[in-house]
Amino acid sequence: MNTEQQIILIDGATGYLGSHLAYALDGTDALIRCLVHPKAQDLDINILRSVDAQVFRGNLADASAEDAIQLAFKNVFAAVHLIGSVAPKRGEKMSDLHIGQTRAFVQHCLKADVKKIVMITSLGAAENAQSEYHRTKWLAEQEVVKSGIPYVILRPSLIVGRTFGRRDSKIVNRYKTMIETKRNVPLIAGGGNKTQPIFIDDLVKAIMRCIFQSTSNSAIYGRALELGGPDVVSMRDFVTLLMTEVVGQTNSIVNIPVPVAQIAARVMELTQEVPTLSIDQVKMAQIDNICQENALKLVLDIEPTALLKALATYNTAVAKPAHA
Repeated sequence: MNTEQQIILIDGATGYLGSHLAYALDGTDALIRCLVHPKAQDLDINILRSVDAQVFRGNLADASAEDAIQLAFKNVFAAVHLIGSVAPKRGEKMSDLHIGQTRAFVQHCLKADVKKIVMITSLGAAENAQSEYHRTKWLAEQEVVKSGIPYVILRPSLIVGRTFGRRDSKIVNRYKTMIETKRNVPLIAGGGNKTQPIFIDDLVKAIMRCIFQSTSNSAIYGRALELGGPDVVSMRDFVTLLMTEVVGQTNSIVNIPVPVAQIAARVMELTQEVPTLSIDQVKMAQIDNICQENALKLVLDIEPTALLKALATYNTAVAKPAHA
């Protein structure tokens, strides 16, 4: 198949990473298809259409959406699986959101004879992970591994920066909102856990390198690759940088002891549609999220962007399209 004929499908495409990937693919000869949630906002749909993406509405696991899903997957060369959330709505199960959706995704790929899968999960995904988020991400990965379809799994750390559209990662958006609206910013256990933020455009480059790479490349295909930026920082330092480099103000940081955070999380899980804090997030806030081996440079030959340079893009992002 020639590059001109290659169709790339992105699911979860209205999200932060999906919209950036669609924007980047618009600069190639590939045809872009985006599968989005049935209730996706028109503004987000218009942003995707502004980069000439074909948009299909449907839920992978919904039998009533079968016709739309089949059209989305028809003649697809490579499928990029992004669906997932660190902050599901009340009543949503991570097992359904991650494992169930991935299982349905794989079945559609098999039916459509998709040639390759690029799956994005999370740094920390592991069979014995302490958090349900990371455990279900690992189990979702296994659905792809056992599919028989050539695959690469990318496990990024915290994703930062914005160069297109209106979305941020949920964690970054949450901290930015707190900084802008609260006098004090609470951090569980003082924000001592470490993270290795990766610039959104570096992750997009990594996905595209995998999409257009031959499946015979065993350094990439058939592997799960950890991806991070060049800087390892504590969450406390990261939030401080958000204050000074992005929002432009300095707030006090308040240390929230783990037992207090656990109680607050239980209350929020019972009372909020999308809990501001969950028990699972309390667990993750106590764990370092850094690469054992950063494949961004070592395997994919992409020079990681410095954190300060990535944060500077929040002030220079491409505006949403005028017709959106």
